[in-house]
Amino acid sequence: MLSYRLVCVSLDGDKVTEGHFSNVKEAQERSEQMGSRWYFYPIQVVTGRVKIIDLPDVVETEKGILDLKGFKGRNLSILLSFLKEFYRDQVLTRPV
Repeated sequence: MLSYRLVCVSLDGDKVTEGHFSNVKEAQERSEQMGSRWYFYPIQVVTGRVKIIDLPDVVETEKGILDLKGFKGRNLSILLSFLKEFYRDQVLTRPV
């Protein structure tokens, strides 16, 4: 039964499901094999049915380090909402 997903997420909260897997290790291995293919989707998240099981602890952005540790065990939609708000704030505060 394929009960885990690898979801690739951009800094603006857009997402692409990369695949469905039978265990977390398979999803993590797929994430490691993607290389630079997902340059625009730098956050690879392993989810169960709804909850985040694995994701990077931190992501480096133009504005600094983005700490994602608090999202493990939470709903994917919470992370997506946070990233959309973060991106909106980044764009609106960028000097012209």
